[in-house]
Amino acid sequence: MRRILTLFVAAGLGAALIASAANLMVFGAAIQAGGDHDLTCDADGVGVNWGWESSDDTVRFVRVAGIADACVGAQLAGVVTTTIGNFRLGPVDITANGTDPDDNSVSFTLNPWLAPSVITGIDLTLEGPNQP
Repeated sequence: MRRILTLFVAAGLGAALIASAANLMVFGAAIQAGGDHDLTCDADGVGVNWGWESSDDTVRFVRVAGIADACVGAQLAGVVTTTIGNFRLGPVDITANGTDPDDNSVSFTLNPWLAPSVITGIDLTLEGPNQP
């Protein structure tokens, strides 16, 4: 009986953690995704996706997606902050790569690949034509 009760408590805690994780922003935990909604050229913000490889538990790339066409021509750069140091991303030119105004994306390969547990945040910089 005690094992079953322990199992229910553990399952309930796990469900609470999963539910609370859905509300996290970009700046909060070791590895997550979110958006910045203060960009003049992109009113609905951009999304950050982490390329995690389960076979060796490493993050191999960072993908910034949902970049509006008004940002095309700008340069995107960033820094992944970790407990072992900071890793620069880019800069790269944003080019149109689709017909939907919000499907432009940029991927950065990480070198070295990072363990998710060491990632503490990401800061992105957009420089260029910033058109409303």
